Amino acid sequence: MKDSIRRKLEKLDERFEEIGRLLADPEVIARQNRFRELSMEYSRLAPLTERFRQFAALEGDIAVAREL
Repeated sequence: MKDSIRRKLEKLDERFEEIGRLLADPEVIARQNRFRELSMEYSRLAPLTERFRQFAALEGDIAVAREL
């Protein structure tokens, strides 16, 4: 995978984690519009983040297998 693509996916993964924390914040929950916006962004990022994490895990498995 190209480094530029990996960096972009890593940033999206970090954003996904950040949004997850924000959605648990009582101040964000109290602001319905902000909560809705973050929820929508979280939903859009979830499938991409899941696939990226699966890909990264497989890369790790491949690296371990090569060492054997």
